Amino acid sequence: YYHTETAALLKQSLLSAGFAIDETNEVDDIYLDFASRALNAEKERIERIRDALASQTCSEGDGRCTPPPAKKKIDKSKYSPGFGHFLTHDLEPGQAELMRWEHDGSIVQDYAVRVGLPPDLVPTIKAYVKDMGLLDIMTNMLYDDPLSPGDAKWFNFQSPYQK
Repeated sequence: YYHTETAALLKQSLLSAGFAIDETNEVDDIYLDFASRALNAEKERIERIRDALASQTCSEGDGRCTPPPAKKKIDKSKYSPGFGHFLTHDLEPGQAELMRWEHDGSIVQDYAVRVGLPPDLVPTIKAYVKDMGLLDIMTNMLYDDPLSPGDAKWFNFQSPYQK
């Protein structure tokens, strides 16, 4: 029963996403790739739940459990209220997950992903972006002066490391 229901759900998901009916065949590469990704995502979700449960402390006397300490709050006061925000959580280096909207957890786009980077790479990228002036431009265009739909702005940059 479980196998049949799982396969039906995967096939329905592919059809809902616009794939052709022949791509939902259980021996088709697209179906197999999708099923593998879905399985891995579910395993990761279960692992996060188990980790959260393991970090709780429970009293043997009364059975009450204390949840793990809350994660630090992100200051969102600088965010534009008209701009959608993404769910964020820690990713291991090389780990990728589909981007999801913060307000409802729905997928942003089928091919939009967040990728975990090694900790030493992030400061290097930030310094590079700052040295080029991109950080100021991105901050301005995201929060202070966003483009209207359909508008475009082009910039020319030279790497600060190319002299």
